[in-house]
Amino acid sequence: MNSRTRTLAWHPTHTIGLALLGLMALLLGSLTPTAYGYDREAELAATVQRVKDQIAAAWVIPPIETWQGKANQSVQVRLELNADGTVRQTRITRSSGVPAVDKSVLKAVQKIQPLNLPANLVGELEFMEFMFSLYRAKGQQVR
Repeated sequence: MNSRTRTLAWHPTHTIGLALLGLMALLLGSLTPTAYGYDREAELAATVQRVKDQIAAAWVIPPIETWQGKANQSVQVRLELNADGTVRQTRITRSSGVPAVDKSVLKAVQKIQPLNLPANLVGELEFMEFMFSLYRAKGQQVR
């Protein structure tokens, strides 16, 4: 036999071994979180949206006279979280230009504390950032 050519001997146990490897790959591929009804990304998104909704519900918008006609009628707030899910710091990252509006968003964040984060997400979220907007539509304030 030439040293450059090799003959492979096939044994029935090789077929079984390959079948087992294929089965393992199939099983491991189906063990994704979504296969059992759990989607981590969806839960993160839902949790962040729930926190935003809670802040919006607690937000007492200042009288329209304080912000009407201002160039920037939105405020962006950042919540920095501790490993246990509590809020370590809240700060305005983009001001509305109206101190009363900015302060009202910070007060809303204080009202909803402590955050009720799912136990499996505690420690996963380091911060959350939200944008809240003001504008007049049909004579009503809309967030």
